[in-house]
Amino acid sequence: MLGGRIVVLIVDDEAFIRMLMAAHLQEAGFDVVEAMNATDAIDILAHDVSIDVVVTDVVMPGPYDGLDLARHLLQTRPEIPVVLVSGAGIRLDGDLRAVRYLAKPYEPRQLVAAVRGPVSGFVG
Repeated sequence: MLGGRIVVLIVDDEAFIRMLMAAHLQEAGFDVVEAMNATDAIDILAHDVSIDVVVTDVVMPGPYDGLDLARHLLQTRPEIPVVLVSGAGIRLDGDLRAVRYLAKPYEPRQLVAAVRGPVSGFVG
């Protein structure tokens, strides 16, 4: 938390989607940090201890996708809840059962609820 506010890291390769997500979350009272891919997100997470929740798209270009990022967080920063966002149906097996999933398209209120859920103690 930064100044008592929840800090959300949004990871999506589409700038317009990141902008919309950030606007909805900021309107709901969250602070937002943005990354355009999983590699950038991992770098931010290595240097920024104030991140409270990560919201990541699943399908992104680069060597790592959102599932890889979620697994990385489960191993290195398990205290940070992850919300996976995807338009393709995905199955959360094994270690990924501890991750929350939000299907596209979604309403802004659903995004806010998905972020608030982990912050208020959601597990699995």
